[in-house]
Amino acid sequence: MPLPALADPDPDALSPSKTLEEKAAQEESETPATSALAEARQLADAKKFDAAAKVLRARLAQDASDADARSLLARVLAWDRHYDQSIAEYRILLAAHPDDSFDRAGYARVLAWSGRSEASLREFRHAMRADSTDLESRLGYGRALSWTGDLPAASREYRRILRANPAYGDAWLGYGTVARWRGAPAASDKFLAHAASGHADPEAMEEERRAVADALAPSIGIGVTTAHERQYVAASPDFTIESTGPFAQARATVAHAATVTVRASHIAQFERRLGPPLLGTTLNYDLDMTVLRADAALTRGYPFLVAAGIESRSLDAGSPNVIYPLRGDDQFFGWNARA
Repeated sequence: MPLPALADPDPDALSPSKTLEEKAAQEESETPATSALAEARQLADAKKFDAAAKVLRARLAQDASDADARSLLARVLAWDRHYDQSIAEYRILLAAHPDDSFDRAGYARVLAWSGRSEASLREFRHAMRADSTDLESRLGYGRALSWTGDLPAASREYRRILRANPAYGDAWLGYGTVARWRGAPAASDKFLAHAASGHADPEAMEEERRAVADALAPSIGIGVTTAHERQYVAASPDFTIESTGPFAQARATVAHAATVTVRASHIAQFERRLGPPLLGTTLNYDLDMTVLRADAALTRGYPFLVAAGIESRSLDAGSPNVIYPLRGDDQFFGWNARA
């Protein structure tokens, strides 16, 4: 389509008679309801939500049964983050029209935005039973699932949406966010390209790009790990194994495809007895371990993931005052893999 400045001129565009005729026809077709809705939409598009709400409330004061004005008011209040007021308007609408899938989905979205994700799931399901082809409702349902922590279900819902419309940018964006939350930032990096070509929300896109960049960036750090594991022993007092010690870890992403993590730690593993000592001893065992571990994960093919790792452990005796001292092998090597 040509740009407006380069389009063929309309010889009648500035005709006074034509302009007046069109204005008169428009004024005849306008009603107070359509005029108020048009004004409120213009104000909302300009993000003047308070002014839009004022226009719509004035319209509802004239006719409280104007469902279109109340529906737009509910949306305007939600966009302005007045969630409780928006929910109140939606409840009035749905009390009169419980099978309206459009307003039901809007109500579900506001519940999700206001942190009532569990409640929103029920409303989204209600809306989707009425109209399963409404992909915008299904998108909201996928987001609500992810916000409740059900990431596998959210991932499946996004895939259903993309099977129905492979060019749906916001669905690709949501799918990528869930992939990153499930430990596959390289996949999210790939999905962002589809989201961009599908014209996903620009602000949400930029936020996800920053999160992916952080997740894929090389990192190195140190810390201390501590774990407790209770041991249940027949005919003897229970005891707890405590594992504690410093570690250093480095992580890098290779070719935006494989995440490699290397970790070195020195762990003291010993017993903390919960009952009295036996035979004058104080411990069942006491060990010092040096652990070296390397892992690699291929995550770009999400939801199909492949991970593998190797680990070496070197054991040294700690306190000699133990029931079960270290004997024999003190070097261990192992590997793991999963898909």
